[in-house]
Amino acid sequence: MSRLVVFAAMALVLTACSSDGGKSRDRARPGHIALGESFTFPACSTPPRREDGVHYVTQPARRPLTGTIVLEYEITGDGVLAATEGGTPLLTLYFQRRGDDWTAKGDMASYRWYSRTRSPLATGPGRIEAPLSSYAAWGAVVSAGQNALMFEQAKQDASRVGFVLGNSGGAGHGVCASSGKVTLTVKRFAVE
Repeated sequence: MSRLVVFAAMALVLTACSSDGGKSRDRARPGHIALGESFTFPACSTPPRREDGVHYVTQPARRPLTGTIVLEYEITGDGVLAATEGGTPLLTLYFQRRGDDWTAKGDMASYRWYSRTRSPLATGPGRIEAPLSSYAAWGAVVSAGQNALMFEQAKQDASRVGFVLGNSGGAGHGVCASSGKVTLTVKRFAVE
């Protein structure tokens, strides 16, 4: 069974283990979650802080990364979600090139790519997809890294693929529950 890694600032549901030797950004503590399983968003502080939320949900990428990334999910619960840095909480597809040092400087400005299509997080089923054949469908972590050659190189040498949670200004900067309990279940994740 395929495994995803959930990066959050606090332990979410399962055993902590890091796929990057403990060098995860955002003070993340990853736990593994299998497709079809769920995670419950941690409660926000008042006011929400970046450390509160779920940030990255990823799995290893097969190289070269081709096709379309598709995610089907369902959000349940009686709570309200909040982006840790304000604004509308969003889900965005993502992939990352091998060797990213998380500085987003120099060549690293083009090592993480986020779909331009973003899905507002609301109770009920959701679906998002982005074609890897379309450079225009993706944006680099920093606009200075935005070029077609670097996009192609990132796909050829991809190490992680998945989705991130945040807002329009910080796609992977985190989402938490400002009230109640909210759960996200991954119904289907595929690169097809």
